[in-house]
This record gives sequence, structure tokens and C-alpha cells, in this order.
Amino acid sequence: MEIKSITGTMTVSENAPDFIIDPELQAMVAPLTTDEATILKENIIIDGTVREPLTVWGGTIVDGHHRWAILQRNPDIPFVIQRMEFPGKWAAIEWMCSNQLGRRNVTTEQKTYLIGKLYEARKKSVGAQAKNTNAKKQCTQNGNIVFGSKRISEQINIHFQE
Repeated sequence: MEIKSITGTMTVSENAPDFIIDPELQAMVAPLTTDEATILKENIIIDGTVREPLTVWGGTIVDGHHRWAILQRNPDIPFVIQRMEFPGKWAAIEWMCSNQLGRRNVTTEQKTYLIGKLYEARKKSVGAQAKNTNAKKQCTQNGNIVFGSKRISEQINIHFQE
């Protein structure tokens, strides 16, 4: 996963791309409380810009769903796009889960959900067809992906028990 490019500043009203909102990817994003949504909107409007770039993969938003919704209603506010490259959707989901797990407004329930999705994404990224470069790492259907569990537990600082 690498940052492909970062665009210059643009606004929705002047040539902004039509981004794709993938429901499965959007489900990875913790919903904002009413207060959080109000504060985010007020900050964007008061600042007159979006501080963090919208992160997209192809034309699909992977980070910035809430900011994009605000920009749709305020089309003259400038923003920046950060384009990322992922080998596939599961890699994008893995990045999104890791990114969301680093946010401070993630509840325990959301964290548990994201850990499960992160494990699933890593498991599906590892599984491969015979001629795929990941085929040597492929697990059996009922195999335990220990390296995935250990890696996730280390990443989010929880104890892994075998």
C-alpha cells in the first residue's frame, strides 16, 4: 500500500471527481455522534477548508466519508485528495480497519468489530489461487492464521493466547 499522489486543492463546485461510496467500506467507519458531526461541520466551515485529505482508492473513498458528506452540502470549501494504491479490496479494508483502530472516538464495540474485519481481510488477502504470488502463504480452509492473529494483537496491543 502506498500513496500514489496528492492532488492540489479543489472544491466540489469546481471539477471535483464523483467519488464512489462503497457500502462495505463505509461500514468500516465509525458513525459520528450528533455532537461530533456538528463539531466537524463547524470546524470545516470556520476554517474554510478540510484539514485532512480525502483518501481514495481508484475513485472510491477509503477515508473521509464524513468530510465528503459535509463538502457535498458546502461545495465551495477547498479540500485535497490523497490517492492510495491497494492490490485489492481486502487490502483496502485492512488499511481502513487499521486506520480506524487508531482513532480516539472508536467505542469498544466498534473496536471489536474492526478487529474481526481486520482479521477477515488479512485472511482473505492471504488465501490465493495456485498461480498467485501469495499461494505459498495460503492456509487450509480450517487452518489457523496464527501470524495474522499475533500480528493484529501486537498492532493493537492486546495479549494473544494460543
